[in-house]
Amino acid sequence: MNVANALAKTFRTTRKQLGFRQADVAARLHRSMGRIAELENDLEQGRCKRDRLQLFLEMADALNLVPVLVPQNRVGEVERILHQSARGELTKPRSVYEELHDIPDSI
Repeated sequence: MNVANALAKTFRTTRKQLGFRQADVAARLHRSMGRIAELENDLEQGRCKRDRLQLFLEMADALNLVPVLVPQNRVGEVERILHQSARGELTKPRSVYEELHDIPDSI
């Protein structure tokens, strides 16, 4: 799964968990529902039509970074994990994905 697919999955999953339809998100953003559907579908299909989005994805890839969408109320936890990891305080290095999803070390 590439970055665009992961973003699409996270957007769609979170939207549904919050009970939002694409029309609800569109209304909150003052955009058309078609634009929300287009974004989700284009990301899912790896079609990045907008230069800014394409540049964002290419830059992340070039810098070996993985953009991760984190619920706002969990940002502090993620930052602490990253800082602990950077200081070598974790006993066994784990990815942010493993930490966020509490994946056992044995996998």
